[in-house]
Amino acid sequence: MDTTGNTTPRVFTRSMPVMWDFVERFVAACCTVGPRERTKSAILWGAFAPWLDQQPGAPLISRNNFLEVLARQGPFTSGTGRNGGIFGISVRADEEKPAEAGLSVMDLDLTL
Repeated sequence: MDTTGNTTPRVFTRSMPVMWDFVERFVAACCTVGPRERTKSAILWGAFAPWLDQQPGAPLISRNNFLEVLARQGPFTSGTGRNGGIFGISVRADEEKPAEAGLSVMDLDLTL
């Protein structure tokens, strides 16, 4: 049983329409899209993977397929080197996890 309570085994898909359906929903629910937005693929994947786990009936989508769907279907571009990252999209701050946002445990204020 997965985290959604589904007992049906999830399978990998390479179907672009199926993958895009879930990627599109993730972008709408968790991301900001615009010409000034930019993020790293690791941050996008770090937010997408747990989000996908919570979606009823979701297939398994690999990180490479997720990034391929973004590149083919979205208005996003990739930079290289110092300008690396994906331009045109960012994960909303409330969707990022500290480790995925480039922070370590030492950066967190754990004062009670």
